[in-house]
Amino acid sequence: MAERFNYKTKAEQAGQTDFGVLSAPMGDGYTQRAANGINTQTDTWNLTARGIWLDTPPSGCPFAGQDVKGIHEFIKRHKGYIAFQWKAPDGLDAWWLCPSVAKVKDAPGVMSLSFTFIRTYVP
Repeated sequence: MAERFNYKTKAEQAGQTDFGVLSAPMGDGYTQRAANGINTQTDTWNLTARGIWLDTPPSGCPFAGQDVKGIHEFIKRHKGYIAFQWKAPDGLDAWWLCPSVAKVKDAPGVMSLSFTFIRTYVP
């Protein structure tokens, strides 16, 4: 059973859709184009999250509700090639991969993560 990514990310999320197209220039100004395979649409989302990296956050900490350590563990558990389910900000509920995650220590016990989700197609 596949896992679902249910963590919160920052509101400034940016997505992009690309299409796989094969093209063959004919030399007279005409270019023939065709879809490159069955699933020609590639969706990506650049995401960030900031929050507590401690197992027990200090009381009154403004990031106590955001578990970035949990996000990092989720991404590591999927190792860049194991697909998981996620509902994108535009409503697309699909299968995704996350090939990498970057960490920045903002303050003691507070970390920022940057990562990209890439839509994948599973049989």
